Amino acid sequence: MLRPIRIAAPAEPLLTLDDVKEWGRHDSILEPVTFAACISAATDLLDGWNGILGRCLVTQTWAWETSNMVGRYLDLPFPDVSEVILDAYSATPVRELVYDTGSLTSVGPGVFCTDAYLSGAEPGATSCRLEERNRCTRLRLEGVAPRVPAQESEGAVRVIMTAGYGAPGDVPGGIRVAAFLLAQNWAENREAAVVGTMVSTLPYTVRSLLAPHAVGGI
Repeated sequence: MLRPIRIAAPAEPLLTLDDVKEWGRHDSILEPVTFAACISAATDLLDGWNGILGRCLVTQTWAWETSNMVGRYLDLPFPDVSEVILDAYSATPVRELVYDTGSLTSVGPGVFCTDAYLSGAEPGATSCRLEERNRCTRLRLEGVAPRVPAQESEGAVRVIMTAGYGAPGDVPGGIRVAAFLLAQNWAENREAAVVGTMVSTLPYTVRSLLAPHAVGGI
């Protein structure tokens, strides 16, 4: 199994400077460029495949290549997946591919297949569905059989996933507040460690805000 690659970033940031001005002390945003960088760093810490939450926040698109389509279901690497496109693996870099769901075969709510994928599936492929589980979204293949790879190699199947809570306002408040607190802390304390204070990986308040939303704990 290969690691997912993000091919479409969120259309909007998790937080903006206007959010910071509304929530925070005005003296903490005297340097907007610095604070914007801290917001970006906080988002990177929390969001996506490398984020500590193990999930996507604002809606974004990822590509995942796997040869694990051996059963009647496939556990996707993220929860909150709203759309999936199944494609056969090809040598074309995934970032160069363009998918139009209007030209694909719909096999269930939010699930689409390319002709290349269906050509390797069992005849009579009809339907599948997305199931939200505790730590991931499961793609259950009810009528669409797994595509059997021609040879044993990673990347036999390409899965394009749209994942996330939705717009920035749809992301749980605890996550957004935690991101703001992290950004504000980094903007005000720019050294690696502050003399005379206790150092922790994450401030307790931030950890408490994030814990209910983390996949597998933090």
